Amino acid sequence: MIAPRHFGRGPDAQALERAGQEFHAFAAVLDETLAGRTWLVGDRLSYADFRVASVLPFAAEARLPLDGYRHIEDWHARLMDLDAWRSPFEGLD
Repeated sequence: MIAPRHFGRGPDAQALERAGQEFHAFAAVLDETLAGRTWLVGDRLSYADFRVASVLPFAAEARLPLDGYRHIEDWHARLMDLDAWRSPFEGLD
């Protein structure tokens, strides 16, 4: 786990509150968009899936509140089925 870094006086509670509100607003849109879909655009995996989901491998560490966004969780689980998504740096020793 990466230790948190604080620059200055620490986190701004109001900024964190606004960011949380924005997160939930956009997560709700994404969750609704994924309802009834396997992938984000059309019926097959695309660059859009990887681009939009690029934050998901760090969701736990960033404490993103994804609980309750079932379609996002299901979509990420489908991405995790891909070896290249699950282990993108494998073999690059």
